[in-house]
Parts: sequence; C-alpha cells; structure tokens
Amino acid sequence: MQWRQIEKIQKHLITNKFKIKSAVPYDILLSEIQTAPIEAIAMVRVIRYLKKIEQMEKGRWPKVGFNDRLCKSKKTWMQQNNKWFRDETWSGLIK
Repeated sequence: MQWRQIEKIQKHLITNKFKIKSAVPYDILLSEIQTAPIEAIAMVRVIRYLKKIEQMEKGRWPKVGFNDRLCKSKKTWMQQNNKWFRDETWSGLIK
C-alpha cells in the first residue's frame, strides 16, 4: 500500500468519526484534530529506531544485522571481506 492510499483511508475515518465534511482539505483536517500525517509519524519512528541501533553496543544482533546490510549496499563482496584479512588474527595466515 502506498502512503497516498493510507492517508486517504485516514481522512475517510476522520471525516466519519468527527462528522466533518469531506470537502475539507486533508492538511486543515489534520490541524483541526491536532495530529500529523501517518507518513510523518512513521518517518519519526524509523529515525528513532535507526538512532537507537546506532547507539547500541557493538555485539547486539540488531546492530550487527544493520551494519552488515549497510556494508553490503555500499560495497562489493570483495571490498566488504577485505577488512577480515587486514585484521590482526588473519594476518599471520595470509603471509
């Protein structure tokens, strides 16, 4: 589902619950009931989650998975795995 469809459903529910005319623009409707668009709320939650992951300790699984995915999206497999071979524990095996 796209944000437009979700926002359309939200507008429909708000207009029915508060008995507001459907001709009222969505932005004004949201300001009348003092709420934000669902997309904005979702983005705030995503940013909070990413900030929480960033502040986690090194070995926590959410951080490990996020960092691994971030590495894969920016680097090739070879670039990602070269860091293993530069590590002190592996340097003796390669030489």
